[in-house]
Amino acid sequence: MEKTPSYLAVESLMDLCRKAGIAKGREFMESESYCFYRNFSKLSWYSRVNINSMPQKNERMLAHIKELCTEENSPKYLSLAKEDMYEGFETDLDRMDFVFVKPQKGMLYDLKTAPVYDEDDNIVEVTEENLADWIDTCEKGFNKSGTSEDFNLFFKDKNCHFYGYVKDGRIVSTALLNVCGRNGGIHEVTTLEKYRGRGFAPALVKHIINEAKKYGCDMLSLQASVYGEPVYKKLGFNIVSSIMNYRI
Repeated sequence: MEKTPSYLAVESLMDLCRKAGIAKGREFMESESYCFYRNFSKLSWYSRVNINSMPQKNERMLAHIKELCTEENSPKYLSLAKEDMYEGFETDLDRMDFVFVKPQKGMLYDLKTAPVYDEDDNIVEVTEENLADWIDTCEKGFNKSGTSEDFNLFFKDKNCHFYGYVKDGRIVSTALLNVCGRNGGIHEVTTLEKYRGRGFAPALVKHIINEAKKYGCDMLSLQASVYGEPVYKKLGFNIVSSIMNYRI
């Protein structure tokens, strides 16, 4: 399929969904129109249907997507880029009982023109010894639990790199880089509430900019929340799509 900017913004996320599905022996489908990943993960964000493109209304495809999302142990999310959809799709999804959850911005960063940032001695690449600390911080930052098995799965993948910002003897901010070909995806960026507003997460992103170039990436991609968007824009990331997430 053609890798449009909106698809590139979620390519790494889809890759992580695929990895979770394969590792757990679960079901996944990929086509020009949509991707479907059902992996029963505690990381519900990685169990989803993603509509790649639907420029014209397709009742049969919509019905099939709803069927996938309502089966037992169905994916938790339906996601899409507003720019890749036909006019009126929001009304149709509402009619089909999909409930809008949250907006995000698909963002890309051109590494070919990226500066080289000074190294921050407080940033570490996570090892088996401090992975549990990283997971604990990530869970508290995102208010989730029970993700240890799933993060251990990603940790064992040679293209996944975990980074943490250390303060007061522990990891207080987290980030994950997934190298997906020439595209480096940034995921799981969060900071413990006590340490927010002190620049630790942006420092991790700057570190990843340096690291991703070493791994041969041409670009970085991410899905920014409403709160994260201005931070990433300040670092030089460009908005390429409006991502909409639904549940049913």
